Amino acid sequence: MRLSCCVLCAADSDESEDDDDAEQEEAEEDPYQLPIGHEVTLQGHERAVSCLDIEHSGNRLVSGSLDYTLRIFDFNGTKSDLRSFRELTPSDGHPVLAVSWSPSGEAFMCVTGSAQPRFYDRDGKLLGECARGDMYIRDMKNTKGHITACSGGCWHPIDRHTAVTSSEDGTVRIWDANHILQKTVVRPSTPSASRVGVTTCAYNSDGKLLAAGMMDGTLQVWGVGGKFGTSAAVGIVLPPSAQMVEKQGWSYVSRPNQIMRKAHEAQSEISSLAFSQDDRLLASRSTDGSLKLWDLRAFKSPLAAWHDLPTNYATTNVTFSPDERLLLTGTGAVGPAAAAAGGSGGAVVFVDVRELREVRRVGMPSSVAAVLWHARLNQIFAGVGECQGS
Repeated sequence: MRLSCCVLCAADSDESEDDDDAEQEEAEEDPYQLPIGHEVTLQGHERAVSCLDIEHSGNRLVSGSLDYTLRIFDFNGTKSDLRSFRELTPSDGHPVLAVSWSPSGEAFMCVTGSAQPRFYDRDGKLLGECARGDMYIRDMKNTKGHITACSGGCWHPIDRHTAVTSSEDGTVRIWDANHILQKTVVRPSTPSASRVGVTTCAYNSDGKLLAAGMMDGTLQVWGVGGKFGTSAAVGIVLPPSAQMVEKQGWSYVSRPNQIMRKAHEAQSEISSLAFSQDDRLLASRSTDGSLKLWDLRAFKSPLAAWHDLPTNYATTNVTFSPDERLLLTGTGAVGPAAAAAGGSGGAVVFVDVRELREVRRVGMPSSVAAVLWHARLNQIFAGVGECQGS
């Protein structure tokens, strides 16, 4: 079996007049003008496509999978077989959980289940690997990298030298992507001294806000614009010989600007977060089967919540449409009951942000783990699981 990335496209402009008339009638019925007239399948992965991203120009796509590999597609040079031109195994034995292009499109970051995210150039050449922290240091602000498995990450939307990652070690870390060094350690606030894993993180449109989802169902938001944080070296008691301490050139942040406890069910991973362009709305997706929309100006309860959205994967994302009229997320048939009901596949779900209601489900051949609507291409990309008969 081969796993695939399905591409939903608008209809071609050279269709027959009858088809044009039919499309015009359909467009009148569809006020959202969804580009779902045609479907193309990009095959290659052996297991579920867990994440994907497309550079700003729309020329290259990178996809990650639970088969431990990532693939790079060049749409300008793709042949008729629609195969990728490069296949990589970033960390053998660890699934690929997140991929993200830099704003310039010259490089991308790959986050796997290991503790060390990697950076590649646009052709797949390794640029460097993040340092691994010392697991014997109890205070996470004093380690130079993650000490346990990473869970997500993304590139700064504007600064091509900055990226962020999250981890089960209970921290979010901001990296200098140019020198591949840690810049800031963000340790979320917890109700007790115990460590709580961070399951996802996301920047807003200008990179001045940073949000994270916690394993206990908490959402936290920090203001990270300009200078922020304090030196992680402050308060360290030096040993007799100063040479025994590695220089700590990074900063440290803990207290969030906004926090929402019990935003989702505890022990159900918050799999994705997405800000609106005006920074007023925050969408959160969770493996508890829900999608919630929050107003950051009144961060006390969700504006709306949708619960009939089962998912098989802890990387299932949520994203806004280019005009921000819609929210998109993937779903899938889960368990024998769903299969008995005829749910052999998943769907891409569309939610109207203004009317706060679900407006469409587009069926997919399998559970959908990743979805993206590229503004320049006006195409919807969905990373799916096992495609029967492919």
